Amino acid sequence: FQSELLALREIIASMQGTSELGEVLEQISTAIVQVLGYDNSVIALLDRDKATFKPAAINFNLGKGLGARLEGMIGKRLIDFEIPADSDYNKAMRALLDGEVYLTHRLSDLLSPPLKKITSYAMQQQAKARTLAIIPLLGKEGVVGSILVTTPRKEITESELQSLVTFADQAGG
Repeated sequence: FQSELLALREIIASMQGTSELGEVLEQISTAIVQVLGYDNSVIALLDRDKATFKPAAINFNLGKGLGARLEGMIGKRLIDFEIPADSDYNKAMRALLDGEVYLTHRLSDLLSPPLKKITSYAMQQQAKARTLAIIPLLGKEGVVGSILVTTPRKEITESELQSLVTFADQAGG
């Protein structure tokens, strides 16, 4: 718990020292992996004009080779991958747009469509992601983005979820 507080203090201090949103999101994504102990973290921002979520910060604890393997599976750079922000799209997107945390054991809950379920499954296997949490980033105008975290563990505890929500509040606010 102390390391989480220290990471939050560092993030807050960095937010005061920079006007670069990308840099702050990168620090938050890194802290989620290094301090909170998740294997992977993806922070996506909502582009209201295009009505899509697009990655803004990606951090893999499993090495840089994972990113290249995942990009090979989807045929484009991960940072260029967009997901439609449509509540009719799937359950995960509906929860996200409603400002709710979504827990799942299937990456396809978020990525199918646009990806085929078999591609989402292969990506999940490569990332060694047994449990995934999608946490909304909330701003003054509602949902402004999301944080996706993965872990090889069977579950994410309520206190761990609360820590993620606290990080999300810093990123979204």
